[in-house]
Amino acid sequence: MIKKIITGITVFMAMMLMALGSVTSAEETNLVATLQKCSNALDSAEKAFQTTNVSNLPVLYRYGLLIERTRTRAQKYIGMARKDLQRLKKETTVSGVLLLVTDLRGLEADTELMGNLLIGTLNNSGNQEKLVAKLVDMFSDVSNNLSEAVNNYEDAAYNFAENIDDELQQCRLLDSQ
Repeated sequence: MIKKIITGITVFMAMMLMALGSVTSAEETNLVATLQKCSNALDSAEKAFQTTNVSNLPVLYRYGLLIERTRTRAQKYIGMARKDLQRLKKETTVSGVLLLVTDLRGLEADTELMGNLLIGTLNNSGNQEKLVAKLVDMFSDVSNNLSEAVNNYEDAAYNFAENIDDELQQCRLLDSQ
């Protein structure tokens, strides 16, 4: 009886390893291909947030604090996403895929927030209207590029996860026979 259990476990583990090995497929290749777009989007977001200096903006102190907090949080997301990218370039894992999606969505939200906050300063910008308008345009472009990269990556991540689910389901079916 114990010998049958050990044989069953061994067979199941062998099937799992084979299934997980076959996940390096078109889905994973597509997922990895989207990483460069994400990296490029991170570069432009980082530049935009570094360029934004609240002391050069015509804003009230409380409003400036909100802009600075958004900028700081976005820079954290950029740092975390860069680490996620490095890990995924070494090894594609489900947790790594999910972490990158989460960090990119957080950055995307902060990028959109920053654009909206800057639009709010246009009313009070006076002689700095050109600077603020330039920042608004820059964040609009960054937001669009980032959204496209995140959406492409998220689609690839979903397909990657679906492939893993299919492989696991096949293992369960084989194990139940």
